[in-house]
Amino acid sequence: MKQRVRDLIEQGDKLFSKRSGLMSFWQDVAENFYPERADFTTTRTMGEDFAAHLMSGYPVLVRRDLANNLSSMLRPRGRLGRGCAPIARRSTRTGSRAPGSTGPRSAITG
Repeated sequence: MKQRVRDLIEQGDKLFSKRSGLMSFWQDVAENFYPERADFTTTRTMGEDFAAHLMSGYPVLVRRDLANNLSSMLRPRGRLGRGCAPIARRSTRTGSRAPGSTGPRSAITG
């Protein structure tokens, strides 16, 4: 049993040493596209300017837009977000559209 534990620890150490190159790559990518979460190989302190190296905010905006698009594509039709009630297409009392919807092509009338 003790030998099995030693073998598992040794195997884990080998795998973690191989992972360091991948972690370095992830750090480089995250510093450009998601600087708020770029903490694979470094630690950040409070008040540190984590995006000072960026020349443009375009990569961060593209990452945000991609995440929002994926979120909207995976969301069930007719819902605004996780845990939200379904969007009412028409009010039951007056027969008018739900507040905020402006027409058949409105973004929230899904």
